[in-house]
Amino acid sequence: MRSAHAPTLAPRLQVLALVLLFTLAAASLCLAALGGCDVSKAEASGAALERPAPEIRVLIAARTDQVRIEATLPPMLGGNPVGGAVRLALPDVPISVTLGPSGWYIGNQTFPRGTLTLTPAEEGSLRIDNKAYRGLLRLVPRETDPRRFDVVNDVDLESYLMGVLPSELPIWFDPVTYEAQAVVARTYALWEMKTAGHSRGHFDVYADDSSQVYGGMNAENDKGRSGVRNTRGQVVVHDTTAGPRIFKAYFHSTSGGATLGVESAFNEPASLSLSAQSLEGLSSSSKFNTWDPIVISKEEMTRRVKAWGERRGHSIRRINKVHRLEIVATNQFGRPTRFEVEDTRGNRYSLIPEEMRWALNTGLKPGDSRIHSGWFKPINNDTNIVLSEGRGWGHGVGMCQFSADAMARQGRDHVEIVTASYPGTSVVRAY
Repeated sequence: MRSAHAPTLAPRLQVLALVLLFTLAAASLCLAALGGCDVSKAEASGAALERPAPEIRVLIAARTDQVRIEATLPPMLGGNPVGGAVRLALPDVPISVTLGPSGWYIGNQTFPRGTLTLTPAEEGSLRIDNKAYRGLLRLVPRETDPRRFDVVNDVDLESYLMGVLPSELPIWFDPVTYEAQAVVARTYALWEMKTAGHSRGHFDVYADDSSQVYGGMNAENDKGRSGVRNTRGQVVVHDTTAGPRIFKAYFHSTSGGATLGVESAFNEPASLSLSAQSLEGLSSSSKFNTWDPIVISKEEMTRRVKAWGERRGHSIRRINKVHRLEIVATNQFGRPTRFEVEDTRGNRYSLIPEEMRWALNTGLKPGDSRIHSGWFKPINNDTNIVLSEGRGWGHGVGMCQFSADAMARQGRDHVEIVTASYPGTSVVRAY
């Protein structure tokens, strides 16, 4: 029997106790150790010690030269150019925000150059490009272009997840699937915050599938909000020599029957928690569980893989003309782990499945079919190559969302779904 509100967490890992756990600052120090926090019981009773959720910085617009804002209540404007917080009077219609070499233009008001912050008077009262966001908005000038700027949403992690779950899952998915996704998305976000976020400077994660899709308040629904609330602070961890640690909890839409190990998809170190698994039959409700053959002329395939190679600095940019595409290695479940492209001069180029998918989806023209995954069987003809027996949607690593939903409908709770999706793991409280 499943319980959406009171899952049974691993008995010895009920609470993720951070070093010097009594302050959020200490929690940040602990998580900063490459996705890790020591795990122990914070209280003899095993009850979790509530702490505020950490703040995440989400890049919602990059290198833009204009946004439009509107507010039902005047927001607070702050930042170095203002010298303090002031109430920003706005008309009843959307107005443009632009940046020039000398400073900001907000409607007919001007402010010196520098980072600006906009804080809504109430949640949902401020909209930017017709979208409302929880938390505050930061307008950050780009150093390399005097007229372009980034827009960053600074928001607590739990509120951020409310805008992620409905953007990542279909509305008809089971509520327990939303809970499982909340645990996984929270773990992934924390990992990004404490690793890639340091090198990104003024933001932690992207708002698209470069990280995980985030739609702000416009995207929220009741299932998403409940999924976040019912799993507050819960993350998935695996055992390491230094103790239980969070990890980069990859997830994807449709496995097609088997997942792919992280080492095969991304050339990252092999990990039990991100290893290949058989999920035969669990993702069958997805329309992308299997997909129709796609025919690509050899001339067109050459153009695409050369363009991808140029962008990525891959040696395939020097390919002459595609002659053959072959699978040269598969995992134990028959999912491809390595492709080889041979040109008409006999040169051969080796690509992992995700590289193959990215390459074949580079420079698509209107009407071209998108390659949904790196799981297909190539059939080589004189002038074209047929991608047959296509299966799955996405990179295939970690939790398969359609398989998670099938498990939820079988009666498994979100902890069982998460730990089944990531072998050798436990679900614990981070805050």
